Amino acid sequence: KKLNKLLPKWHNSNSRNRRLGETEGSLKLWWEAVENLRSRESRDSLAIADWLQLSVFFGTRKSELLKLKWENVDLNNNIITLPDYTTKGRREHIIPLTRYVREILARREIENNERNYTKRDGTKVGQSIWVFQSSRRSPLTKQMKHIVSPNKTIQQLISQTGLKFSPHDLRRTFATLLNEEGVSNITIENALNHAPATVAAKNYINNPRILSLRKIFQSLEDSILEEVGIKKVSIETVQITVADYELFLKAKKDGKI
Repeated sequence: KKLNKLLPKWHNSNSRNRRLGETEGSLKLWWEAVENLRSRESRDSLAIADWLQLSVFFGTRKSELLKLKWENVDLNNNIITLPDYTTKGRREHIIPLTRYVREILARREIENNERNYTKRDGTKVGQSIWVFQSSRRSPLTKQMKHIVSPNKTIQQLISQTGLKFSPHDLRRTFATLLNEEGVSNITIENALNHAPATVAAKNYINNPRILSLRKIFQSLEDSILEEVGIKKVSIETVQITVADYELFLKAKKDGKI
């Protein structure tokens, strides 16, 4: 900042606004590439795939989610709690769980258990404390570690899809999709765990009820799954007359339908 005062434009910080889904079908292309990670032989590919997808559903920062422990996952109350000492702003962050997210976490738990209970020599060990555990162990304690830097996998995805992205771009994608859902700026700030920007947000509605947030997160999840081709568009129920129904049955009987 001091150098900029002496030499204007010596260094300019470029604000980034890249996100997934800029073009039609790009989010689906990215999702399918992430799903294909599950067929790779790398032991960490399954966990990385789940982390990438949850990053779009949660909008969390890279390290905040990779450091997630099972003790902070409450499947009874359907919430995840990121303790204040793990977040950038040192603020506790509560995330509501949605239907598909619960499936991912259940799969993560099963796969972790299958990997951890037996060593190569047949010795049984306990479950890792990490949701996104690494296949590597600490050289000193021999305890399981969480995945730290999946940059190699991200670069492979970029090469396969031609879609440039970073973990923080997934966070921007999350915020953009919430905005498209018509969510208020204050709620988006809360969902991102940003510091409140207004007096109202700071003193009155900084912490929306979890019930309200869950509905918003579920709506977002449904929209994402529909866009990537996992969830079908809901079918609208319409009423027809008896005469129309009889015509339908006759056409079906005659083989016209």
